[in-house]
Amino acid sequence: MTVLPLPSVLASLRCRVALTCDDPVLRDHHVHGVRIMPGVTFLDMLWRILAARGVEVGAIELRRCVFRAPASVDRARGRELLFEIGEGRDGGQVIVRGRAQVAGDHASASALASALEAEPREHFVADLASVAPLDPHAREQIGPRGPVVEAHELDQLYAMSRGLGTVHGPFMRGLGSLREHADGLHAALELGDEAAGHVDDFFLHPALLDCATLLPSIYFARTAGTVAEPVIPVHIAAVRGFRRPRGRRCHVWVPRASCRVISSELSTADLYLLDEDGELLASLLGLSFKRVRERQLITRLEPDATPLEPSPAPAPAALDRKRVV
Repeated sequence: MTVLPLPSVLASLRCRVALTCDDPVLRDHHVHGVRIMPGVTFLDMLWRILAARGVEVGAIELRRCVFRAPASVDRARGRELLFEIGEGRDGGQVIVRGRAQVAGDHASASALASALEAEPREHFVADLASVAPLDPHAREQIGPRGPVVEAHELDQLYAMSRGLGTVHGPFMRGLGSLREHADGLHAALELGDEAAGHVDDFFLHPALLDCATLLPSIYFARTAGTVAEPVIPVHIAAVRGFRRPRGRRCHVWVPRASCRVISSELSTADLYLLDEDGELLASLLGLSFKRVRERQLITRLEPDATPLEPSPAPAPAALDRKRVV
């Protein structure tokens, strides 16, 4: 396989990003009471870094993306992320490491010392490859072909997510509807007013990316016969970002044939995000999810976090009477 060279502007690139508890992405995304940045936000950050360096985002494919550890903050500790791009098997590799930053005197010295023991953490790693433009006929294969089987509201998915311990505030909550077709899932998404006011701050708003991952992950939990534990993205085989949306709305397509239950712990799916005109915004192929069976895996990230009690999860039958994966 021929490996194309990466643009020279990416050679040995280092970029720092500061996270605080007041950042609306973390402020409005809590897992078991801990402010956690959705892993797919790393994709948007990297796309913005590429665009800022004058690189055509659609010409770079992220491969073998691994989400190693969540990036979390609380009122005592912010987090500084360091993006480093170097050589890799397909041309380049990006590694994102994070270090806790003292944000105030809200926590005891012992709590701060405990949080700093394992620093810095490696949060995300992916290979970068220069690729040819997307085949213009590829778009024709994306989207529903079969009839609508049943329609749902996204509120049902967020209610189930809350019952599993993940709370989405207004900035990180997508609005819209979900339709199950015979050949897959189609969601029409829209940002709320506050999030829409910041749409130009992102390449692809984290609320849209995060909401897209809810579709197969929530269905996996239900289909596996339990809603007792959440699932989180842990790996993506290949990711491409193509363009920014031209507003607050987008569509998500999840082909049913791509949804597979690998084991009681893992499931995979493909996601396609499109704008209102049907133009491809991004593709996440081979997105793998893993169950989080131990709440302590999350809560130990920020020992001083104030727990939020989730609402009870709705019964699976209330969400959908048909199995998707």
